[in-house]
Amino acid sequence: MTPEERSAYAKKLAAMRRPENMRRAYKRTRGPKGWSAEDAAAAKVAARLAAERLVERLIANGTIPRSDIDGANATVAALTLLAAPGGAKADKLAAARKLLRHYHADLAGMV
Repeated sequence: MTPEERSAYAKKLAAMRRPENMRRAYKRTRGPKGWSAEDAAAAKVAARLAAERLVERLIANGTIPRSDIDGANATVAALTLLAAPGGAKADKLAAARKLLRHYHADLAGMV
């Protein structure tokens, strides 16, 4: 089969597909596996509140400076992502990289 014939055959097969099967990426519309959407949303809110309380304690102890708003927000986002159910591994790594870039720029390339 020539490349032109393969291309024509692929176009013919694509034309025969039903539109609902044409989605290229799978998009999960509910919560993580084993969780209902409501339970996952509630767990995410609880994780965010716990992360905010922890960051407030870190600011009170002086671990995170009061003027470091970006660092506090990045810490809350990373802790929420790690504690909440589900979440993609790439998102968790991105949150870790963001924290490292903010606090330890020399180590950011290692993750």
